[in-house]
Amino acid sequence: MPLDEQELSELVNRAIPDDLPEDPHVSYRPQKWNWSEGETTPDPSATHIRLAKWEVSRGKSPEEEPPGAAYTMRCKVGRGGFGEVWEAVQSSLGRLVAVKRLREDHVEQAQDIPHEGTRMDRDFRREALTTALLEHPNIVPVHDLGLDDDGKPLLAMKLVNGERWDLMLKEDFENLDPQDCLARHLPIFLDMCQAVAFAHSRGIVHRDLKPSQVMVGEFGEVLLMDWGLAVLFDPALAEGKFQDAVELLVPTPENAFSPTGTAAFMAVEQTAESAIDIGPWTDVYLLGGSLYYMLTRKAPHSAASAMDSFVHASMGAVDPPEERVPDRFIPPELSAICMKAMSTRIEDRHGSVKELIEAVEEYMTGAGERRESLRLTEEAGRIADQANELTYAQFTECNNLLLRALSLWPRNAAARLLQQRVLEDFTRLAIANDDLVLAELSAESIENPEKRSRLRKVLEQKRRKTKSAKRQRRIMKIAIGVLVLLIVADIVLIFGYQKSSRQSFENQLKIVRERERQARDRIDELEARLGIAPTGEADAQEDASDGAQ
Repeated sequence: MPLDEQELSELVNRAIPDDLPEDPHVSYRPQKWNWSEGETTPDPSATHIRLAKWEVSRGKSPEEEPPGAAYTMRCKVGRGGFGEVWEAVQSSLGRLVAVKRLREDHVEQAQDIPHEGTRMDRDFRREALTTALLEHPNIVPVHDLGLDDDGKPLLAMKLVNGERWDLMLKEDFENLDPQDCLARHLPIFLDMCQAVAFAHSRGIVHRDLKPSQVMVGEFGEVLLMDWGLAVLFDPALAEGKFQDAVELLVPTPENAFSPTGTAAFMAVEQTAESAIDIGPWTDVYLLGGSLYYMLTRKAPHSAASAMDSFVHASMGAVDPPEERVPDRFIPPELSAICMKAMSTRIEDRHGSVKELIEAVEEYMTGAGERRESLRLTEEAGRIADQANELTYAQFTECNNLLLRALSLWPRNAAARLLQQRVLEDFTRLAIANDDLVLAELSAESIENPEKRSRLRKVLEQKRRKTKSAKRQRRIMKIAIGVLVLLIVADIVLIFGYQKSSRQSFENQLKIVRERERQARDRIDELEARLGIAPTGEADAQEDASDGAQ
């Protein structure tokens, strides 16, 4: 649905943040944020995590770990918008885990900005506690939250041995057939959707969904990561899920910072200066963007810079997947699902993530294709029923519709039955028009052996009649030739009458007439041997056949 002038004007006039990252695919959170000095937040951290020195933790055995260290850092494995992830050893259980900490450059930057360190600590804790609220097979589990020796928060969570989904998509997009690529990655997308649907049931919106936020483990486990931009859109849904009031721990749309997210994927409402319009519909849009990336390997608002992407996002400007990659097959139904999820207007999107899941599952099970196949069959049936006798053009249209219907759903019995009926009618039409080769080809496509045999007999009778008519025409040509010769001879005799006596002329005339009689007898004898009707009857039959055509 197009935007009216006022809505378009509001989008165009939205302020573009001046601290956007250079890369439009990197998560963005405002560096400038109004912070109330008097605002306090309960600190639920209970465990004190001792931060080991990087140079002694790497490659050391448990016996050589610093005494008293709860977690020993080994190597950096990832980096995000304001945090970095390290592989570590949890001393109490001797297992490998992932420990997330604030990035050093952000910590240094926070020292020169009032309240920035406080804000970063709070945001870090909020991410940890938000993730802890969401115990789901497709959400990374949180093990522990504590502080290092400098008082900075550390988050211990499951170490995922696997690959980022966006990197998997890049490789498979280039090397797999489009259908095989979809078959492999649609289940991953659905697992991502299930994680988001569960979060919504707890009142939480992720706000930064994209393929790079999904990790696929070495045994196929799918985990949605990084809940640092999440907001609590409905505190009532989270009530009783945590010992403290969740709205004290997780920001609500009224107090969350905005604009925020990833510019190349942002929903329109994420580009506003207030987060008041953020809700489950925002995640629906972002999931649509992830599906779009899966179909095209391009972000919906991909551009040369984050600023350009932000402008595109604020305008809701998205080209359909099939236009973005015209040389690649994009299933029309998946394209429609994708574009509906990314509608500019919230009311035009899927009503919930569950509704989006159902639409994708319908496509995967073929329910949508079956529905389209039945529609095409009905359309072909209307054309066939309206025509008393199919013309070649109507047959072509019906046949094309039925072929499309059967390609979508090969077991469509109604389409196959109608196709056979149309083929029978077309065969009869071709026979009537003396298009016997076309009729034979059409008859061979008829599956019912009795009907096929019956039409073959009609076709053979037509062939015999055609051959008989051709023979008659050849004999007529012979007879006409003989008669012409006789007439010429008569003319010659008439002219010769002037030079001979009358008696001589009459004798010659008798001889010519005797030859004419002998020629006619010869024609009758040929007709009898060929088993065809006398010349006069053949003429009548051919005239009748010409009139029927």
